[in-house]
Amino acid sequence: MCLGDLGVVVGFAPDRARRDAVVVDTVRGHVEASILMAPDTRPGDHVVVHSGHVLQVIDAARAGEAALLRQGSGEAALLHQGSGEAALPRQGADTNTPDRPS
Repeated sequence: MCLGDLGVVVGFAPDRARRDAVVVDTVRGHVEASILMAPDTRPGDHVVVHSGHVLQVIDAARAGEAALLRQGSGEAALLHQGSGEAALPRQGADTNTPDRPS
């Protein structure tokens, strides 16, 4: 199963005659992604990126939920930087829950 990357759009891609691509900040760094599949994408949006395309714009709450599922990858901290919300556990943080023994 393939998973898309979660990220936040930081701006439109440079050197483009048209605004058909954005730069997305992900745990892998900045990536350039086409917005042809999600043309209403704007800077500041939380997005799902896969194979060089923004597949979907998601709200901050949904991004947080998705990041919690992936918290071991560091995406939770990235998606909540500067959001004003309580910080989510970072990679290596104590995430002991009843369903996950330490």
